[in-house]
Amino acid sequence: AAAGGTITCIGNTYPINGAMNLGPVKITGAGGTFCNVDFNANADITLGGAVWVNGNIDIKSNAILTVSAAYPGQSMMLIADNITDRLNSSTIEVANRAVFNGAGAGSYIMLLGQNDGASRNPPQNTEAIEVEDRVIGSLLVYAGLGDILIKGQAVLKQVSGYKITLQDTANVTYETGLTNVVFTSGPGGSWVISDWKEEQ
Repeated sequence: AAAGGTITCIGNTYPINGAMNLGPVKITGAGGTFCNVDFNANADITLGGAVWVNGNIDIKSNAILTVSAAYPGQSMMLIADNITDRLNSSTIEVANRAVFNGAGAGSYIMLLGQNDGASRNPPQNTEAIEVEDRVIGSLLVYAGLGDILIKGQAVLKQVSGYKITLQDTANVTYETGLTNVVFTSGPGGSWVISDWKEEQ
């Protein structure tokens, strides 16, 4: 991402509105400080490479992210990683009705959150990635050291994380062969239920 250049935001927030091409690029604050990126409701983003945000990513309702047609069958990545603060930062939040489009078969958009609160000792009550109701499309979610919270009627193609929390009618549908695209584990991988409970 950084090889594609750097965007320096002002005031530690970089709002993205309307249609634009993005990536590869690193988005950071002045002097390497944190910068939070907001993909607002009218954002229509075409991804041409990895995007590294030195802070948090907020993808709002009705935002559309699409892999560029110039990269058929390839996948793109949005990374939230504030390397100086992976406890209170480095998170991704996706609001309901956000849409993620690949560029043909085998093409996905991966969200990677580097928040590590769930894996600390003692564990901290922070979400690396939170995906809200009615998110659709070719979406992969990864938080190797954090908790992924999936709420409502969100439908995802793959979720991998240190901890995964599902609420309501959340649905994860693993596609056959996806392990060969990005992950070293997939539908045949192992998993353990640590605890569960019914809620009213």
